Amino acid sequence: INGGQLSGVFNVAAAALDGFQVTGGMNFGKAIVDGVQVSGVGNIGRKDVKGVQISGLFNYAKNLRGVQFGVINIADSSSGYSIGLINIVKKGKGVITLYSNEILPLNLAWKSGNDKLYSIFTIGTALNANNRAYTFGFGLGKDIILNRSLSLSAELTSQNFYLGHWENLPVLTRMQTGLNVRLLNRLSLFAGPSISTFYSEYKESKAGYQSFSDKGFSRFKVNNTTHAWIGWQLGLNWNYKTVYR
Repeated sequence: INGGQLSGVFNVAAAALDGFQVTGGMNFGKAIVDGVQVSGVGNIGRKDVKGVQISGLFNYAKNLRGVQFGVINIADSSSGYSIGLINIVKKGKGVITLYSNEILPLNLAWKSGNDKLYSIFTIGTALNANNRAYTFGFGLGKDIILNRSLSLSAELTSQNFYLGHWENLPVLTRMQTGLNVRLLNRLSLFAGPSISTFYSEYKESKAGYQSFSDKGFSRFKVNNTTHAWIGWQLGLNWNYKTVYR
């Protein structure tokens, strides 16, 4: 196919696709996809995907060398970019992170994708029963490999906080970096600085919950509902998929 396919339900390219497929349902490329697949439900590339996959639900590529946009993106291997809520590369990055920061002492994150771009799901809590806080959020990150033992990470996350009320949950936007040092084949230690903005409409904190009025360094007020500060992070990464290079 050097041109295009348009349908309401289903498109199939049994040989190389160098054009485009657009459908409200599913697109399927059996050979190399070097064009564009756009669908309401899902796109499948059974071999190399050098072009772009855009879907309302999921994308699959055996070997991703282009870009995927979707809620769920899956690839067997990838040297491209997967942008979505859940990004899974079978021969890529799969990391469980346990860490502490200036906000909460106990945080857990799942990172999946590849070194170029990975998705982050994170949860956290305070350990003090009289000073409670719970957080959950999502983000994107990128690793820069320096050598077999060292790498740099840059991550952007957005987190909601439960502080005794479900309405108007406070939002923390956080840019953080880290230097990762390999300890064992699947284990690394990391630490680094961060900058955060915290938006909350609460005038007073609920009894037994944190107020977040004393977090971070060089704290400053952005407006009546938003504060910003410089912070830190320290933790361990467990790579459950592949050994470190």
